Amino acid sequence: MLIGIILGSVLGIILLLIGFVGIIVNKQNRRSSRWPDWVVIAGGCAILTAIFNIMKLH
Repeated sequence: MLIGIILGSVLGIILLLIGFVGIIVNKQNRRSSRWPDWVVIAGGCAILTAIFNIMKLH
């Protein structure tokens, strides 16, 4: 279904943006928290899933 591709892409982009902003803020505040790294990984996985769905459907 096309909605899975759209939702995966949008969710992946949003998660990547949140993760990168979190990483930048943590570096500026010199804090060490791991959640931004996990959010970036989840965003990458969501985008990869959307790409695999595109290849499977077409």
